[in-house]
Amino acid sequence: MKKLNRTILLTALLLTVNCLLPTAQAQGPGFDEDVEDTPLDGGVTLIAAAALGYTVKKMAWKRK
Repeated sequence: MKKLNRTILLTALLLTVNCLLPTAQAQGPGFDEDVEDTPLDGGVTLIAAAALGYTVKKMAWKRK
């Protein structure tokens, strides 16, 4: 049980830090000035949340 709680806490912490970092950009340096940077935001966050939910569901099902 302690290992499960630690795993969930670590996963949630890593996802939170990853989603809050403003440095994640789809385009790196080296482009002309007329190109706008596109942040990785909405889709990645939704996929990460879905993966976390699925993992928690599977862990709870396995525990039963």
